[in-house]
Amino acid sequence: VVMSRSHVVVIDVASRSIVLEYPLTLDADIEIDPSAAVLSPDDRYVMIAIDGNADLYKLDLDVVSIDMEALDGIPSDLANDTVTGKTVVTYHNRSQVDVIVEHDFIARESISLDEPATDIVLGDGLAVLFNSEETYTHDIIKLDLETMDVTEFVTENPVHELALSPNGHYVVATLRPQTDEDFGGFDGYQASRWGLAVADLNTDDVV
Repeated sequence: VVMSRSHVVVIDVASRSIVLEYPLTLDADIEIDPSAAVLSPDDRYVMIAIDGNADLYKLDLDVVSIDMEALDGIPSDLANDTVTGKTVVTYHNRSQVDVIVEHDFIARESISLDEPATDIVLGDGLAVLFNSEETYTHDIIKLDLETMDVTEFVTENPVHELALSPNGHYVVATLRPQTDEDFGGFDGYQASRWGLAVADLNTDDVV
C-alpha cells in the first residue's frame, strides 16, 4: 500500500503492478493526507489513518468501496498482527490503545493506559507501545494480543526509538534527554543525556 495526498495505491509486489488506485476524496479542493495504513489479516481491507482526522478509512479491495469508522481520537499509528489477526491503533494525545478484533464491521476493544502511546512495534502475538512525541512520558507498554493483558515498564528518560530482540524476549530502547539542562547530581546528569534501556518482556525489569 502506497499513500499519497488524497490517494491510496495498492501494488502487487510479486508482479510489480498497480492493483488499485483509489481517491480518498472526489473534491479537488479538499486535501486528505494519509498518515498510516495497514492491510487486514485476510488482505481484503486497507485500514487508513488520516492526518488530523479522527476517522479511520476502510477501503474494501473486493468491492472497491470505502467506509469510515469514527475513532475516539486522532490515530498516530496502525499495525496489523498476523498471528492473532488483530489491528492495533494508538493515538496522539489519548491514553488509550484500540485493538480491532473484527474487520468486516470494525469491532474494537479499548484499553486505557497511564500515558498516551504514539508508536507500535509488533512481535509474535504482542504489541510494544511507546511515545516518541512527548518529553515527559516514560512508559513502554507490552500488550499481549491473545489475552489483552498489559504490562508497563518505566524508563528513566523518554523513549526515542525501540526495537525487539530477534527472539522477542527483550526490548532495546534508545532514551532521549528529558531536559537540556544538567540540574546537578546523578539524576540531573541522567536526565540531560542520551541513554539505553533494556526491558525483559518475561518480567517487569528494566535496566
